[in-house]
Amino acid sequence: MKKPSPESIGKYKKYRNKLTSIIRCSRKLFYSKQFEKAKGNMSSTWKVVKNILCKRDKSKVLEKIVSENKDLTSAEDIANVFNIYFANVGENQAKKINGDGTNYRNYLHDPSIPSIFLKQTDCVEIINLVSSLKASHSCGHDEISTALLKQIIHSIVTPIVHICNISLFTGVFPPFLN
Repeated sequence: MKKPSPESIGKYKKYRNKLTSIIRCSRKLFYSKQFEKAKGNMSSTWKVVKNILCKRDKSKVLEKIVSENKDLTSAEDIANVFNIYFANVGENQAKKINGDGTNYRNYLHDPSIPSIFLKQTDCVEIINLVSSLKASHSCGHDEISTALLKQIIHSIVTPIVHICNISLFTGVFPPFLN
């Protein structure tokens, strides 16, 4: 139809939405069954996940590219063309921008004040924060698990509060040490 009526557009949208809903339900049911079949087998489970994400095992290699009306087939030539393009894309786009000398601040109606205020923390806030963490036995970069931290927080909360407040006040944070 070159000029569909509002009634036919409404019918089309209704059936399109119904079809989309049916496809989604079917896909969900299909993958649920696939996961059920793969239960207990990690290899099969990951194959299902890859299938859902449309990941393919091997990517296709670009065999030919046209640059400046020349066919390039060498992997090195193709890589160089991409390198030149991505190395210069920023500069090329910047040249397209109208540089009439207008300052960006002319477009800001109410510029924000460049400052931030952070109030000091206290023992209650730190304890509540630690209590809200999921108790896990895996360790972070500090080699302390959240389960252990939850057990000892009442013993170490005072120095933690002090470190946090000093860090917020000075803007200096303790470095990560190996």
